[in-house]
Amino acid sequence: MDSTQKIALIGTGRHTRANIYPVLKLLKANVTAVCARQMVNAEKAIADFGFQAAAYDDYHLMLQEQEIDKVIVVVTAEDAAEIVKDCLKAGKQVFTEKPLGMSLEEAREVEDAARQGQGAVMVGYMKRFAPVYLKMKEDSEKLGRLCGFQARFLVDGSNFCSNDRDYFYYVATHFLDLVLWLFGSVEEVHALSYDTMTGSSYQISMRMGNDAVGSIYFESHSAWSREEESITATYENGFIETKGLNGYKIHEINRQDHTTLGEEDRCFTVTDTPSSGMTRDLYLRGFAGELKYFLENDIVRTHENLKVTELTDRILDDLEY
Repeated sequence: MDSTQKIALIGTGRHTRANIYPVLKLLKANVTAVCARQMVNAEKAIADFGFQAAAYDDYHLMLQEQEIDKVIVVVTAEDAAEIVKDCLKAGKQVFTEKPLGMSLEEAREVEDAARQGQGAVMVGYMKRFAPVYLKMKEDSEKLGRLCGFQARFLVDGSNFCSNDRDYFYYVATHFLDLVLWLFGSVEEVHALSYDTMTGSSYQISMRMGNDAVGSIYFESHSAWSREEESITATYENGFIETKGLNGYKIHEINRQDHTTLGEEDRCFTVTDTPSSGMTRDLYLRGFAGELKYFLENDIVRTHENLKVTELTDRILDDLEY
């Protein structure tokens, strides 16, 4: 990692302090500026995490005064798109948490800002960097054509999601991006929902670009105070099952010999000892991986955020229908 590149942070909220700042300390990032709505919050973050950085309460001023190579933006969804656009117009490489825009129109505005400036943006879809899904992506290449998949993501989002749009942009977006990354484009999508006083249930059915079929089952009910997720994917030559972020099984079929014990399942899990350390969760959830990638690579302009946003809006349109 280039220790000379200068990193600026915009945002000092709960997620930033719980996950983003600890990873930057872990990676020994050269944080030179921190900006918050109130100066006292920026100064507190600098003191708490030991950054050798200047404090700001105006990111425009920060961009003018500081020599910055990369900017990390972790703010509310209502503010993120505008701040990211300003950073892109200033020619900066930007990492931002999802969602980047609460509609396809806003996402396109960010793309336009990247084209007008010299910068590029990486949206923090951290599940792509979770070890269990990195392994799934790698192993799937040797199992042949995708036939189908079933995914589940269950967690209570009622504290910060007041409607379907909130849920799919704040919570479900993780798994929608993951499905696109693992399985490719979605040609057809249908959505059903069931609402009660304690939350909502969603069933999303898909036909993928290679004609494979898949589904995602989302729960946003108070019953799911404990997050749970899994994926089962079937290929022509085997299947893969994940259980949470620390359980993984791969099965390759053996068509050659039916007279012996030729079938094999390989199972993987994480090391769980006192030496696992407090940082293990940052790696297993993908936070460490995504920021390491951002800091070590030149970010190129892509349409990945547009693809996720487009799929999100298609699901919301079908739910409203």
